[in-house]
Amino acid sequence: MISNKRGNDFMSGFANDNYLAEFATSNPSQPSPVTNVAENEEAYSLEIGLPGFSKEEIQVNLADFQLIVTGQRSETKDNVDGLVQETESKSFRKAFFVADHIDKDSISAKFENGLLIINLPKKYELKSQTSIIEID
Repeated sequence: MISNKRGNDFMSGFANDNYLAEFATSNPSQPSPVTNVAENEEAYSLEIGLPGFSKEEIQVNLADFQLIVTGQRSETKDNVDGLVQETESKSFRKAFFVADHIDKDSISAKFENGLLIINLPKKYELKSQTSIIEID
């Protein structure tokens, strides 16, 4: 189970590590990218290390309550004399549960220096204000 720094149950609000494990083991020959999750008062932040990938080789999709991050790249290596040609293919898929208290319309992502950062802002709920009105 994933907990935040305050010790609260993170699974009920954002991610379930058992759910993530299902995708991490879907292709045992390809290691799953390292993911860090952080939280502050305004948002959650996912940092996924993707060295060797380019922005064009990565997709981030939101489907219902799932944030799905996938990537695929192929690299062809030629031997010096051109007799051997090898193609190395790497792919991954990670899925995260996105709870109701995430503002799905404001999710953003940026990719820089092999690090994908996904910002998941929290919804601000309007708190009802109660006041006593005196009767004259």
